[in-house]
Amino acid sequence: MEGAVVETLRAEACDSRFEAAIRARMTLRVLQVFDHAVNLEGGGWLWTVVARPGFAAPFTVCVAARGSLADSRIRPGSVARWQGEWLALSAGARIDFSSCRTVPTAGEEMAWDVAAARRGLAAFDEALAASGEARGCLLGYRRRWLGEACPLDAMSSFVWQRADDLMRVAFAGEGVEAAARRLVGAGQGLTPAGDDFIAGALCVLGGVDHPAARRVRQAVADGVGAPGVLDATTRVSRQMLACELAGQAASTHLRFQRALLRDACDAGPALSELLSVGHTSGADFAAGAADALRRLVLLTGVSGRRR
Repeated sequence: MEGAVVETLRAEACDSRFEAAIRARMTLRVLQVFDHAVNLEGGGWLWTVVARPGFAAPFTVCVAARGSLADSRIRPGSVARWQGEWLALSAGARIDFSSCRTVPTAGEEMAWDVAAARRGLAAFDEALAASGEARGCLLGYRRRWLGEACPLDAMSSFVWQRADDLMRVAFAGEGVEAAARRLVGAGQGLTPAGDDFIAGALCVLGGVDHPAARRVRQAVADGVGAPGVLDATTRVSRQMLACELAGQAASTHLRFQRALLRDACDAGPALSELLSVGHTSGADFAAGAADALRRLVLLTGVSGRRR
């Protein structure tokens, strides 16, 4: 429409994959539009534009936006068009990549310090109790590890039982593929609760430089990566799990990983940030990470010594 106002969204940061897509001027088509995010598709991958300051994730660019992206006349099915350093998402919104910086999304493997992990878990449990959080797999975590009599709704109970089964067999080293098939895709939404739980477990185990952590993580990875397993979930969730399997994660995930393993004083703020993601996605991720870490501490911890 002639004379229509065009909002220019300034790209603040993106990962190396999105940077490569920018350089290649990849053809991108709008898939989904939400208040604070737009999902695009192109080259066989999903790409996300998110209006969340300081956020980073694989295949993602963070932009500064004044209002809801859903109000910018961006329509699913439309093709985003490159105009120099700009990517026009619609006649009413375009992204300016001229000052976009590239940020890492790979996690780091840290030397195993069981005492630090115990401090991280204690700080997490304290923050969890203070938050009163009662959603998703965190309900199961509170029942199992904190001894609370939290009632589980039918869906949370269904997912938690399968999540508990996967962790049990992964640490035992047998029957992992069957358990993974039962958990992947369990739940609702773009990233079902079972997948978020798995992502949390993969992330925290991937941050530990210890043979036991690598063994358990590989068992989970083999189960999730077995033929046909990921077909049971959504396209968005398949890509999220593929990234976690490759050691790539969102900044909220990596911050929580580090809070549990090294920086216990950040456990509360990291949990608060994580819980702001999705309906139960952050809660389910936190439950997977903390559950896996508790089991690892029980497996390897001896009198608080490093091993």
